[in-house]
Formats: sequence, C-alpha cells, structure tokens
Amino acid sequence: MIGWRIFYDDHEPVSSKEMDWDEAPYDGVQVVMIYKDSTYRKILQGYDWYFSLEDGALVAANNDNPEVTKTRYKNPILKRGRWSSKYAEIVERAMESLDL
Repeated sequence: MIGWRIFYDDHEPVSSKEMDWDEAPYDGVQVVMIYKDSTYRKILQGYDWYFSLEDGALVAANNDNPEVTKTRYKNPILKRGRWSSKYAEIVERAMESLDL
C-alpha cells in the first residue's frame, strides 16, 4: 500500500500524505480509498467501522462493537462510519480520486 484517503460526510477528505491514520477524524467516514500502487485502488465503503492493524493494513467491519474489535485485533485504530444522505455523491467523488 502506498497510501489512503478517507472521505467524510461532513468535511473534506484527508489522506496519508497529510497525516497518520490515528490523526484523521474519527467519525463520519463514508469511504476509505486504499492506493495499492500507482494503478490499483481498493475501496472500502458502507461499513460501520474502519480500522488499521499493527502491520498497517486497513480493514472494515459491520455490526461489531468497538470493544469486540479491540479484543479481536491487537491495537486497532478505529474510525466510525455513518449513514449519510450524501453517500452516493461522496462515493462518486471517491471513485474519481485517481491520485493519492
């Protein structure tokens, strides 16, 4: 992975170029775009929770409360997804985000 960008429902996207995962805002995540290399992206969208693992991998889960996630994985850094009426618009903007 060369980087990531988080798209939110209530403010501008942030990326790994600007800050570390643990510094990014916690709430309102709509999309996490993972840039694998200069040509391949993976999109995580529509989840309740997005988190980083100790090895730097980014994953997502639904319906797990944060305490369960914290016991299942070692030191996850959590971000919370949220329903938004702007979801489709945000996903479209994320899909157009070709460069990190």
